[in-house]
Amino acid sequence: MKKRVSFLVLALLIAISGCGKSESSLNGQDSSEEINANGTGEDEEQAKTGAGDAADKEADTADAKQNADTPGEEQVDQTKGTVDAENALAEYALHLNGSNLDGVSFEYTKTADGMWQRSSLDDSLFQVAGNLDFVLRDFDEDGSEELLTYDMEKRDGDWAVTASMYEQKDGQVQKADTKTLLEKAFSFCDSGDVRFFLKDDKYICMDSGLSCFVIADGMQYAVKAYSYNGEKLVEMANEELQGSDFYEVGHSMTEYVDQLNTMGFSKTAAAVYDRDVLRVCAADSGITFLSKILLHHSYLEEDKTWAYDPYAYMEFVEGEEAEDAYVLPESNEKGLSADELRDLGEDRLRIARNEIYARYGRSFQDEALAQYFQKKAWYCQSETIDDTILSETELANRDLILQAEQNAALEDRMLPEQYQPAYEKQDTETEKNMEDLLNTTAYNGFLSRTYQNVKDAELGEIFYNGAGISGSAGALQEELKAEYLKVSGQAEIYTDFMALSEQEMEVLLQNETGLSMADFNHRIGWYYLPAYGAFAKEVSDTNFKQIEVQDVYYNKAADVYSVLYRTPGIMDENGEEGLYRVTLKQTGDHWQIMANTEI
Repeated sequence: MKKRVSFLVLALLIAISGCGKSESSLNGQDSSEEINANGTGEDEEQAKTGAGDAADKEADTADAKQNADTPGEEQVDQTKGTVDAENALAEYALHLNGSNLDGVSFEYTKTADGMWQRSSLDDSLFQVAGNLDFVLRDFDEDGSEELLTYDMEKRDGDWAVTASMYEQKDGQVQKADTKTLLEKAFSFCDSGDVRFFLKDDKYICMDSGLSCFVIADGMQYAVKAYSYNGEKLVEMANEELQGSDFYEVGHSMTEYVDQLNTMGFSKTAAAVYDRDVLRVCAADSGITFLSKILLHHSYLEEDKTWAYDPYAYMEFVEGEEAEDAYVLPESNEKGLSADELRDLGEDRLRIARNEIYARYGRSFQDEALAQYFQKKAWYCQSETIDDTILSETELANRDLILQAEQNAALEDRMLPEQYQPAYEKQDTETEKNMEDLLNTTAYNGFLSRTYQNVKDAELGEIFYNGAGISGSAGALQEELKAEYLKVSGQAEIYTDFMALSEQEMEVLLQNETGLSMADFNHRIGWYYLPAYGAFAKEVSDTNFKQIEVQDVYYNKAADVYSVLYRTPGIMDENGEEGLYRVTLKQTGDHWQIMANTEI
């Protein structure tokens, strides 16, 4: 994270320049454990290895080490632990041995009795034990910073996630306290995540949501929070839940809700009590997300069957500064203005709009959105989130972003007259006439699919609702059905039946596209009844889309009309009402379709 980078680099540059230089050793005491400059009590060769691990773990610590190794007026002897007393914590953090969980994988095998068995962290070739993350802050507000570390430790034969606080006193690094955040870490779970974060640079927090569905069945939730009083870590919240049904559990968690409110997690507290959402909401203000451990599972993300042996793997996600972590960092608490959105572009605006929901843990069906937010340290997938969880400010921001998003979509396509002078916006009467025209069966079938050239339209869709053509094809319906059964080889007709005259179909296409059926790139796919000169098909539903015209533009240069419309109640793949553009040209008494595209 940038704040940690700047502090470490600055601290070590001060140490190198000799400012405030002291001969004090970094050797401190934690019970009977001696802590040297490398934080391990190991010899010089091991210390260098530990420093290399830390450098691999984070680019910021690598840069800091490079600066620390650069000769200055007075060279620091790191192997002996001699360093400027004011920068002892920074130097100590630099040499922490890192835990490398990124890429750790788990294999599943079936036992003789047909049960799945998963490999453990002990089987990993990666370095599991060590530091996961660290941060320097003045947690006890005494004017001096402390070092907080999140670590993986082996305890009682299993793995645990811990948090430790370090002080520097007289140039010596001393461990003040350690708390266990997560016992039996990743022992039985198959997917989920663990997040490390601070609240108001005061509260030290972790929350997790881990799913078990292969070896066992259920969810494990945990939220831990501590403050530091200058001597020890003081518990502020400690909630753990396991099970598969958490319906209305929030109403029984009054003590936990009070703890959340005490620390300023007001939106999380409301979500817990009212909605049984058991994760901390990133919508609360003042949260700094440091990092996240993700556990992926092949069944959920790839194969989705048990045809092959499943596997799981871990991913470590670094936190970012707010301006990088969010498109609009304050959209959860401050009203936005149109000027703030003007230069974002359609894609960024779409992310910004969904970002408001993602802060509460909304899951996304759209794969691109799901992958984008999963890569954010602040995001965790929670329960189904709807509009009722949003504040008035968030709702207003969402609507403003949506409007900007729609305007950006038009701008990107160069449709409105303010972007292309050749276009003239038409009046409301023209809009109404176009809406009436496109809602007739003769034209509506052209809107069932999108295409850049009308030759790519689906003939079967154009005529699926009859397109306003008589369904008799000049013969009795029973005669047509009998001929259809004869041609198709079917025993009976199971749904509704439609037969259209080929001649009338050709007339409609000529009037509304200027083309014949042979000019289209896709065959109609219906049965042809040569005895009646008709095409026939069994139909069971409708593809009619009632549309609402938004705007109509006339392009004088091309002599065409662009009609922007929506289909109320019909959602696109992103769960939204799409915005479409149909292009028409007036030829004599007829309007001819040229293209139908999604904006």
